[in-house]
Amino acid sequence: MWTHSPERTSDRRTAAATLPIQDYRLLLALALAVFLALLLTAPLRAQEVERRTMELSLREAVSLALQRNFNIQIRGLDNESAYGNLIGANAVYDYTFFADFGFNRHAERSFSSFRGSETHYQDIIMRLSRRLFTGADVSTSLYMRRSGSNSITSSINPMFNDSWSIGVSQPILRDFGKLATERQIIINSNNVDISEADFENQVVATLVDLMTRYWDLVSFYDALEVAEDALALAREQLEINRVKVNVGTLPPIEIVSAEERVASAEADLVDAQANLQRAEDRLKQAIVMEDWAVRIVPTDSLEEPEELDVDFGESLETALENRPEMRRLELQIENNEVSISYARNQLLPSLNLTADVALFSFGGNFIPNPLFAPEPPPGLPLSFVSTLRDVFDGTNHDWTIGANFTYIFGNSTARSSMMVNQVQRRQNALRIEQTRYDIAVEVRSAIRELEISITQLEARRRALTYAERQLEAEQRKFAVGSSTNFQVLEYQNRLATARYNVILALARYQRALVDYDRATGTMLDSNNVVIETRSEGGVGALVRH
Repeated sequence: MWTHSPERTSDRRTAAATLPIQDYRLLLALALAVFLALLLTAPLRAQEVERRTMELSLREAVSLALQRNFNIQIRGLDNESAYGNLIGANAVYDYTFFADFGFNRHAERSFSSFRGSETHYQDIIMRLSRRLFTGADVSTSLYMRRSGSNSITSSINPMFNDSWSIGVSQPILRDFGKLATERQIIINSNNVDISEADFENQVVATLVDLMTRYWDLVSFYDALEVAEDALALAREQLEINRVKVNVGTLPPIEIVSAEERVASAEADLVDAQANLQRAEDRLKQAIVMEDWAVRIVPTDSLEEPEELDVDFGESLETALENRPEMRRLELQIENNEVSISYARNQLLPSLNLTADVALFSFGGNFIPNPLFAPEPPPGLPLSFVSTLRDVFDGTNHDWTIGANFTYIFGNSTARSSMMVNQVQRRQNALRIEQTRYDIAVEVRSAIRELEISITQLEARRRALTYAERQLEAEQRKFAVGSSTNFQVLEYQNRLATARYNVILALARYQRALVDYDRATGTMLDSNNVVIETRSEGGVGALVRH
C-alpha cells in the first residue's frame, strides 16, 4: 500500500534544487537550438503559405470551368453520340458488294453410254448495289460458270457461261423521292444541332453558376475587409475610453460598453471569415479544383455600373434570336414535319417499276463428234477470256420491264405514325409560344433588376456618405465631451452596416448583369466564349483570346 512520506518529498525537492550546472547549460543549449530552428524555418513557412495562394481572374475561372466541368463534358459526349447516329443514317447510300464462289461435283452410276456419270462446275457471282436519292435500288451483277462432263455427247467440254446484268427498281408512289430516302438523315442531322443547342445551354448554365460564385467570393472578401475595419475602429474607441476613464472624464461603465462592441465586432469578423471560406469552397467546386488547401484570391473587383441604356424590344429580339431553347424547339418541329411527310407518303400504295438488262454468252473447248457436231458453231468463243469478251458485244441480250403493286388495307402503322407526329408538332408549337412568353418575362425581369440594382446602389452610396459624416461629427463631439460613448458606438455600427450594404448592392448589380446576359442569350459573347464543333463529331467550349 502506497503511503505519503514528507521526507521523500523533501528529498526530491532538494535534489531538484541542486541540479549540476552542466544540466542547466544543456537545457539552455536545447532552448537556443529550438529558437534558431524556428527562426530559420520561418521564411520557408512563409514561402509555403505564399505558394498555397492562387490568384484567379474571372476569365481564368471561366476557362477552368469550361475545361473541367463534368456536365459540359457529358453534353459534349451527347453530341458525339448524335453525330454517330448521323453517320449511321447515311448508310442508306452505302454501296453493297456481294460475292459468291462455289464448286460442285456430281457423280452417279450411269446405265447409258450417252449420259455421263460425272459432272462438275465452278460458279463465280459478284453483285454491286446502291440506293439512289429518288428511292431507286440499282444493282449490277456478273455471273461466270465453268462446267464439264464425261458424257460422250458433250461437244463443248468444258463449257463457259457468262453474263452481266443491270437492274433498277424505282418506287413511284410509296418511298418515292429524296424525303422518303433521306428522312432519317435529316432527322439525325437536326438531332446533332439539337445536341449542340443543349451543349450551349449547359455552358450558359455553368457560366451563370460560376460567375455568381465568383462575385460572391469577391463580395465576401470586401465584407471581410469591412469587418476588419469595424473591429479596428471598435478597438480604437475602446482605447480612447480607457484613456478618458483614467483621466476621469468618463465613468468606468463606458469601458464595458466599448468592450461589448469589440466582442460583437470580433463575432462579425468570425462570421465574415466563415462566409468567405464557404464561398471559396463553392468556387472551387465550380472549377472542379481538388486541392482544397489552396487559398483563392480573386483579382477582379466588383464593377461600378455604367449608364443604363437597354431597350426591352431590342433585348427581346436579341434573346429570341440567340437563346438555344428556341433553336432546339424549332429543330424539333422540323423533325415533326419530316416525320409527318414521311408518314403521309407511307399511306400511299406501293407501285414499283422494274427494269433489267442482261448480256450473256457461252463458249468453251469444242470436241468434234462425227454423229452430233462434226464442226464448231460459227463464232463460238473457244476460251474463258473470249467468252467473257463476247458478253459485251451485245449479240446475246435479254431485257425485262415490269411493275409490281401492293396495297395495305387500313395501313394502321402509317396512320398511327402520322397522328402521333401531328400531335407532337402541335405540342412543340405550343412549347415555342410558351418559351417565347417565358423569355419575354425573363428579359423584362432582368431589365427591371438592372434598374433596381443601380438605383439601390446609388441610394446605398448616399447612405454610406451620410454614415461617414455622422461618425466623424460624433467623434469630434465625443472628443470635446458633447457626445456619449453610446452615440459613437451606434454610428460606428451604422457605418459598418452602410459599407456592407454598398457591397451587397454592388454584388446585386453584378448578378443582375449576369442574369441580363443569360436572358438575352449574350452570355457567350459577353465572356468571349466560343463553341467549337469538331468534324469527327463532338463539341467543346473555350475562351477566345
